Amino acid sequence: MLMRPRSSLTRRLLGWSLLMIASEALVSAVVLNHVARQAIHGDAEATRWIIQGWLPLLAVATGFVVAAPLAILAARRWLSPLNRLIDATRKLAEGQAPSPVPVVGHDELAILTEMFNQMARISQASQRRLQFANEELMHANRELEAQVARRTVELEQTNRDLQAAVNQLQTMATTDGLTGVANRRAFNQALQRAYAEAKRRASDLACVMIDLDGFKQLNDTQGHPQGDALLVRCARVLQSVCRASDVAGRFGGDEFALVLPGADEKVACLVAQRVREGFLEEIREMARANEVRRAVTMSIGVACLHTSAARDADHLLSLADQALYQAKRAGRDRVMVYDDDCPDHAAA
Repeated sequence: MLMRPRSSLTRRLLGWSLLMIASEALVSAVVLNHVARQAIHGDAEATRWIIQGWLPLLAVATGFVVAAPLAILAARRWLSPLNRLIDATRKLAEGQAPSPVPVVGHDELAILTEMFNQMARISQASQRRLQFANEELMHANRELEAQVARRTVELEQTNRDLQAAVNQLQTMATTDGLTGVANRRAFNQALQRAYAEAKRRASDLACVMIDLDGFKQLNDTQGHPQGDALLVRCARVLQSVCRASDVAGRFGGDEFALVLPGADEKVACLVAQRVREGFLEEIREMARANEVRRAVTMSIGVACLHTSAARDADHLLSLADQALYQAKRAGRDRVMVYDDDCPDHAAA
C-alpha cells in the first residue's frame, strides 16, 4: 500500500523561504542602523562606503524576498498535479478505479500523467475482461454441475434398471418358470454346496426325491392346464414345509426334490410325510372343486449322508432316486428311506 510523505515539498520550500526572508530582514536592519549612526555622527566617508558596499546586498536580499513567494506559488502549482497522480496511483494499487488525472502542460510530469492514465485504462479494461471471464466460467461451471447432476440421476436409474434386469435374469436362470421353485441346475448347485458344508462340519444331510403317481394319466385325460395347476399346488406344499436353509427344486415333468441340510433320517422322514399329507389334502380340495377326476398320489425316496455313506453329492441324489423307485415298486403313495444295510427299509 502506498504511503503519503510525512512532510510535503511545499511545506519545506515555505520554511526555507521564510528563513531566508527573516535573515535578510535582520541583515537589512543592522545595516540601516549602522548607516543611521554614521550619518548622525557626520562621518560622510563611512556612510558612503557602507551605502556602496551594502546596497547591492540589500538589493539581492530584496530580490529574494520578492522571489520567495513566487517560488512557493510555483512549487504549489507544480506539486498539485503530482499529488493528484500519487492519489490516483494509490487507488489503482488498492484495486479501485481512479478517475483520469488531468494532464497539465507538456513537461515530463504531463507525459508521466498521460502514461499513467493509459496504464489505468488498460488495467481497468483487463479487470473488466477478467470479471466477464470469471462470470462466464461460473456460469459454465453451474451448467456443468447441473448436467452432471442430471447425468448422475440418469445413471443411477439406469443402474437400478440394470440391477433389476440382472436379478430377473438370475431368477429366470435359477427358478422353474411354472412352479417358482429352483430349477434342476440351481438345485444341483445347492446340493453340491450343502454336501461340501456337511463334510466340513461333519453334519448330516438329507436328499428327498418326489414323484407324482398317476400324473401322466391326469395330463392325458384332463389336459396340460389341469396338470400344470396340480404341479403348482405341489410346489406350494414343498415350499410350505421348507426351512430357510432347505431348497426345493423341480427336476422336470412331475419330479421334485428337496435338500435338507443338517437333517438326519428321522427328521427327513417327518418332512417327507408332511409333504405327502399336504399334497393329499390339495388333491382332496381339487377333487371337491371337480378340478381332478383321477387319484394322484406321491411316492418319496429319502437318502441321508450318514446312513448311506454316499461318496459325493451326485451319489447321494442317486441313492434317494433308488429309494424313490423302491417306493413305487412297493405300491406307491409312500415314503422309502435308503439304507445301505437294508435298502428295502420303509418309513411309515
